[in-house]
Amino acid sequence: MIKTLKQALQLGDSVHEKKYRDTILEITNLTQNKINPVEFFSENFIAEGMKSLLKGVFERFDNPSKDSLFILTQAMGGGKTHNLIAAGLLAMKPDLRPKILQGVYIPQKQDIAKVVAFTGRDNPPNLFLPASW
Repeated sequence: MIKTLKQALQLGDSVHEKKYRDTILEITNLTQNKINPVEFFSENFIAEGMKSLLKGVFERFDNPSKDSLFILTQAMGGGKTHNLIAAGLLAMKPDLRPKILQGVYIPQKQDIAKVVAFTGRDNPPNLFLPASW
């Protein structure tokens, strides 16, 4: 018998907390250390697309000859920012990698990465990119 969504999904307690009702994570929350990584990963399911991205990112950390460009093409609301935040948190917090990446990829390097983020909401791209782009 196929389960209904209500039967298959279990909502976290934070779904009902008033402080989260209108919260949308922005990529700058990551670089401003406004995201608790343990809380983030405890409340988020790592879907196949995120697994693929995280595997690719950490393979790249380990081996510079691998892919170095990841183009996220989901529609608005498709999880691009969530995926980038997950990758950024793991890049910044190597102690979380073994647990979160279990069954996805075991990174060889345990370096802490410096993560930068750009959002066009706050700054026009011409402040950061050459005019030829």
